[in-house]
Amino acid sequence: MRDLTFTDGPMFQHLMGNEEICKGVVERVLGEKIVSVDNIVTEQSIEPRLGSHGVRLDAMMAADGRTYDVEVQTYQQGRLARRLRYYQASLDVTALGKGRDYDLLPETYVAFICTGDFLGTKLPISTLDICCREALDFDCRHGFRWVILDASRWREVAAGPLRDLLAFVDTGRAPGNDELIDLIESEMAEANANARWKESMMPFLTVEDDARIQARIPSAKLDEAVRSVGGFCNVLSQSENMDDITETYFDSQAHLTSLKIQEERLLAILEKAEKLEDVITLESALSDVRYQIESLTASLRRMDSQVAYSYLNISLQEVVEYQEIQEKPKTFGEKLRDAFGDGVSDMVDGLQSFALFIARVGPSLVVLALIVILIVLLVRAGSRASAKRREAKGLPPRPTYQGTTNPQQAPGFQRYPQPPVPPQPPVPKPPEEPQDKS
Repeated sequence: MRDLTFTDGPMFQHLMGNEEICKGVVERVLGEKIVSVDNIVTEQSIEPRLGSHGVRLDAMMAADGRTYDVEVQTYQQGRLARRLRYYQASLDVTALGKGRDYDLLPETYVAFICTGDFLGTKLPISTLDICCREALDFDCRHGFRWVILDASRWREVAAGPLRDLLAFVDTGRAPGNDELIDLIESEMAEANANARWKESMMPFLTVEDDARIQARIPSAKLDEAVRSVGGFCNVLSQSENMDDITETYFDSQAHLTSLKIQEERLLAILEKAEKLEDVITLESALSDVRYQIESLTASLRRMDSQVAYSYLNISLQEVVEYQEIQEKPKTFGEKLRDAFGDGVSDMVDGLQSFALFIARVGPSLVVLALIVILIVLLVRAGSRASAKRREAKGLPPRPTYQGTTNPQQAPGFQRYPQPPVPPQPPVPKPPEEPQDKS
């Protein structure tokens, strides 16, 4: 398995996640000094609206109130200028909130580090900007700039930090000593030494294009549809999200019922109204109530549809060559850890099931115990009352037989006793025969 280079997407994103490296690369590419970095996001996906073509930004940095996007391009993909235009539009759409003034758009810089002349200018550095053809010196202050670098023409760049960076991108080494390049090489060596990380990143090396699909599927067939996706592609990640709308649904139903009652009352009052002013006021109120009824009815229908159907969002990445992902066999330690985790999970599930069983049958057990206690108390009360009646009549108390008043429950009781067996007379001992002494 080969080592990943600076221009490989996963490695580039890994490096740009380092604030010092990202800041240094942006300063060299744009020739500007950055004071404070607010945040850095790599592999940022932007979809301006549902169903539109999405963009995936390699590295986006917010610093000094500006937005910087740095991309690496290793192959020709359509017209690069059109791609820059779409990237800029996507960044602007996500940066400006609804109702905010256009002046609040942050200054944006989009830079492409290319391994070839994909723009077609035959220049190592190409800066694209908007200008007025009739007044070239006029600054329209639009607030963005695009920079395209051709690393293969690094020899045409004046000696300096940018030349060293482009040379490293093209050849894998810098012409001289450079602290930033040394840091990049150190980070790359550490990442490539991690075999597990490198193996997990290999499927992303040949990504050519991507697409997003959103499908509505009957909820009963969602699991079947998800399983079928793995039949025609490699599933790299999978997640599931669920929203509980029970409370919202019942609140909407209650509100709708109240509005319908209000509508009936307004209609009844309107029939009795005589003044024109009252009629106008009632019709206005009735119109508002009916609008709310229609809105709530549509909302309930939409929620019914959402419950009956599930949304399946699929993000597809096209590759040059399909690669089967082979899972690494688990070690004994991993199997032992999984078995222990399953055992703990089963124990927790068992305790929860037992608690639920007790909660389910607990009321019945309590009622049954109360009935048994009541029966015992009644029996004891009856015994005491019987004893008092016998005592009042001068009768002796009932005899007890080793702890019980029922002789049949006494040890050794026989329902049909046998007559005693008379003693047998002793059997006479036969006389001893005389012994012959001769």
